[in-house]
Amino acid sequence: MRHSSLPPITRVAGIGLLFLAGALALVTGFSCQLPNGAGTGTPALIIQISSPQSKMMKTLVPNVDMVAATYQINGTGPSGATFSTTVAAGTTATVSTLTSGTWTVNVSGVDAEGVFITFGSRTAQVTTGQTATVAITVTPIVGPGSLSLTLTWPAASVANPIIQAQLIPATGSATALTFSTPSNGSATYSGSGIMNGYYTLTLELFDSSTLVMGAVDVVEIIQGQTTSGTYNFNSVNDYGSIQATITPTASNPLTVTISGAVATVAPGAPVTLSASVPAGTGNVVYTWYVNGVSQGVGSSLTINSSTSPLAADTYRVDVTAITTNGLQGGSATTTITVS
Repeated sequence: MRHSSLPPITRVAGIGLLFLAGALALVTGFSCQLPNGAGTGTPALIIQISSPQSKMMKTLVPNVDMVAATYQINGTGPSGATFSTTVAAGTTATVSTLTSGTWTVNVSGVDAEGVFITFGSRTAQVTTGQTATVAITVTPIVGPGSLSLTLTWPAASVANPIIQAQLIPATGSATALTFSTPSNGSATYSGSGIMNGYYTLTLELFDSSTLVMGAVDVVEIIQGQTTSGTYNFNSVNDYGSIQATITPTASNPLTVTISGAVATVAPGAPVTLSASVPAGTGNVVYTWYVNGVSQGVGSSLTINSSTSPLAADTYRVDVTAITTNGLQGGSATTTITVS
């Protein structure tokens, strides 16, 4: 989806002044200048653009590339003076004379498909014979997106299917997701108007009042895009419920690793799982789930297959990791069978 208008400033960095003469320059993680050199002593502006980006692992994300291929820069100055240019990542260009005074600079990130994905804005004071420096951080465009989910299971194994699902933001209240009336082993959800950001998705499939399987994932919502996911519960527990002790950590675009997992375990044997994210990530919160049921937070979880009630023979263990500022997240999954 292409966006015809740009949102307000999301975040900007401060302005500094450099006593240099020259033309307008742009830096997008590399050195970058604008077209047509300025004359000696002409006021000029250096713009530094930063775009913190990272890729999600084991997370539902929209089918859109969040890495900007080009930046569209528009400036408005004194007496209606303007400039406009498009800069490709890694290229260099130059701009003509700037009028002395206050300039507002808007930067829009566009991906390779032409979709506006990030935006930033800032004002700077340009003075004759000097070069002002302004640092702009472009962040995802603020606005609502959509979520589409499909859930399947063996129809013959679940007599009275009931789905309970929630979308949980980093802060604030959870939102219940209402699926279509389950039938023939499948159900769907479609919702819009969900503000951009990262969320924890929990899914639980019941047979009447008995939990038979569940799953947890981290979901990214992007303005104007649809995030889709399909969950195939090919194996469900047709009796009982599960109790476990887990320690989770939340994270944004993160690679989450589970260690200590085994494919099968003897009845009554404990299994201890540990979750981790790349070094230097910062403070994260880990949350553990067994068959979609929350088991608590922490970096490790111990499952004891002799713990009552213990009617299931298949355990899907999910762990989510989300940074405390809610800007990064990821999840991982393992399956353990009691044999």
